[in-house]
Amino acid sequence: MPLPNAFSRPTVRSASPQSAEWNSQQVQGAVSAPWVIRELTADQSSLLPHDAVDIDDLLAELETTPNGASAIADGRKWVAENFYSGSVSLAALRLQRGWSQAELARQVGTSQSYIARLEKHTIDPQLSTVRKIARALGVPVAAVDEALTPEKTS
Repeated sequence: MPLPNAFSRPTVRSASPQSAEWNSQQVQGAVSAPWVIRELTADQSSLLPHDAVDIDDLLAELETTPNGASAIADGRKWVAENFYSGSVSLAALRLQRGWSQAELARQVGTSQSYIARLEKHTIDPQLSTVRKIARALGVPVAAVDEALTPEKTS
């Protein structure tokens, strides 16, 4: 029987100021105190400190200011350059624009969860959706088609 992993159960992602029992790294230039970013399974959520904040909520709050939105977009572009260089995937195309899944979904007129399923290759989109994604990202339809084609393993 396979061991459970982060994708097998609902998770809670949180960020909180450092407490004595948690390990952390200082986020340089972002906050004045060290923060912890941790992913727990939903049944472990009682282990969170009382001042924990859902990471998605934190990002949403930061994106409400022009400087915050710009910094997060720059961070996504950095991730694309450093972790997706040479990768042909929808996530790479999206991150090159500095967009979240939610932003791509907004541009295309669909849901964030639909974009997530496309990135995981669990669904096969209609051609009209591929065209909308290509238009939103400013790339040829062929680039999106290639990005949505799971890598073949031999």
